[in-house]
Amino acid sequence: MTLLSSIHPVERFLLTDAVRSVAWSGADRLIALGADGRARIDSAAELTAPIGPDPIGCCWVAVDRVAVVDGAIGVVLAGGGSVDVVPVDGALGVSPMALVPDHGGGDGGSTRERYCAAFGSAGLTVIHPDQDSRRRPTTIQTGPIRLARHAGGAIWLTGGADGLSVVDVALACVDQRVELPGVVSLAVAQRVGRVVAADSRGVVHVLELSDLADGYGVDGYPDAVRLVDIAPDGELFAACTDDEVTWWTVSETGEVADQPQCSVGHDAPITSCAIGSRGFLATGDHQGVVRLWSSRLRDLPVGVLQLEGEITVLSWSPTGDRLAVGSTAGEVVVAELEAGEMV
Repeated sequence: MTLLSSIHPVERFLLTDAVRSVAWSGADRLIALGADGRARIDSAAELTAPIGPDPIGCCWVAVDRVAVVDGAIGVVLAGGGSVDVVPVDGALGVSPMALVPDHGGGDGGSTRERYCAAFGSAGLTVIHPDQDSRRRPTTIQTGPIRLARHAGGAIWLTGGADGLSVVDVALACVDQRVELPGVVSLAVAQRVGRVVAADSRGVVHVLELSDLADGYGVDGYPDAVRLVDIAPDGELFAACTDDEVTWWTVSETGEVADQPQCSVGHDAPITSCAIGSRGFLATGDHQGVVRLWSSRLRDLPVGVLQLEGEITVLSWSPTGDRLAVGSTAGEVVVAELEAGEMV
């Protein structure tokens, strides 16, 4: 049986430095950010002026406003007619509220309701679209964190050297903690409250947000697991070692299958992975190869893209039908997915 699916580039352009981040808005707007701080937004003919001296990542906080975390100056909010710098000490990244497809031309939620969270050595810092340098943002003292994911409503999940924490930003407090030996990758299926986290020992933890202390551990990998992602329905997750992708199914009650469905590989170290809302997994590697995998046919890729340089980032649009890819050579490719049927 063969799955008739394909992925083909619909846009290809170059930044003036390595691609640090790409991000979609709820209305399918795209920003691609380079290591020199210059960005391209949508299909603009020219790049922006440098947004910051040491950009790390970016996300959308409103239909016309983006947040860029910068290691030297904090968080830069740009768009909507103004640029504001919000000081955030020790910021390592920025994470948006989880996006939902918006077919009405909005941003997946009103401007007043949307916000993002910067994370790093100071903890989790809530950044609103109208934040400016005159008003200090709220920072929840979680301890140093490496990763943060929105889990729905006011709830965020953070990962760091000491494990996982559930943070309630409305109450500005840590609700739960679970000790793990260093979280290296983190994903959340917001719809069902399921969490997948890889620790520094190479163990993958599958947990329920309602009780992080009770869950399943998947170990026995010959190499350390460096990347994980989970399908939006929480019933499938992928774990990547240097050159191998393993698929696991999860029951409605959170039980992980005894064995992976299959295991597939790359010819070079895997550098990025992402599962889209339509259930397709994209993986990128050190040689610029991007492979597209289907949850219904996991032993062979259903599509391949080739870029110059190492793949630095993969990001699916909220509707799951477009994939943005960036590389160290500054190349950005936007590819369109055509899903097929089993024949």
